[in-house]
Amino acid sequence: MDHAELGHLKEAGPQATVVSGFRTALAALLVAAAGAISLVFTSRNLRVAQDALEHNRQHDSGQEALAREAHLTDYYVKAVSLLAEGDLNLRLGGLYALERIMRDSVKDHDTVVQLLSAYIRAYSRQRPNDDEWRLRDDVQTALTILGRRPPDPSERAEIDLSYTDLRGARLRNAHLPGAQFIEADLDRADFTGATLVGADLVGSSLRDARLQGADLRLANLKEADINGALLHGAKLACDDTNLATVTVQQLLTASVTRQTTLGTAHSQAEGMQAHINECAQAFIDGTTHM
Repeated sequence: MDHAELGHLKEAGPQATVVSGFRTALAALLVAAAGAISLVFTSRNLRVAQDALEHNRQHDSGQEALAREAHLTDYYVKAVSLLAEGDLNLRLGGLYALERIMRDSVKDHDTVVQLLSAYIRAYSRQRPNDDEWRLRDDVQTALTILGRRPPDPSERAEIDLSYTDLRGARLRNAHLPGAQFIEADLDRADFTGATLVGADLVGSSLRDARLQGADLRLANLKEADINGALLHGAKLACDDTNLATVTVQQLLTASVTRQTTLGTAHSQAEGMQAHINECAQAFIDGTTHM
């Protein structure tokens, strides 16, 4: 190689380096662009796949909801039909089936409450073997189911047991706030520990009823007969608020103790403390039970 050619190569060296670097950068840029385009298409395909999956999920969920609704409707119809059966065991089976529906289906909760209330109103006056202090087993079961239903803030159905004959009913610890017992016969009914806040008991008969520990705040006992009713530990007020509607004259016919929560006006009324002492003495003598 002569001196001329060597000088030419020396002059072209920097230019060749620049061209080579540009080609390398361009190649890297093209690779990056291709990667970005691939990422965009991959993201788009993933989004399409996710949308399709969500659509299928919603569709399947909708189908499941429809199937569940159809099953509940069929279950409800069969349960109601059992209530008309002559066999007691079949009627009881229908009542327990309705209880399950009430617990499992928020939408059907109020409907079942109303149905059970209507069932009790229809058959409460029929007594087995003419035993005036015993309810039919199916009527007692319907009452028990209503009384133990779980508290539901969204419940709008009224438990209407007005004008019923529930003498001797067993409703210990029953949850019946706001229930209507207008002119109901509740003699000797056991409401021990029951929640009857705001219950409407106007004109009802509660002679000798057990109301120990019952919550009767805001309950309306206007014209109710509570003669002999056991009110030991019952709440008829709360710090002079949420007072039950009841007169001193009514309370003087019932068994009231110092554990009975009364409003100040009632507890300090003339004759009330003497009556409380008499009730306590009757318990000591064994002539009454608290």
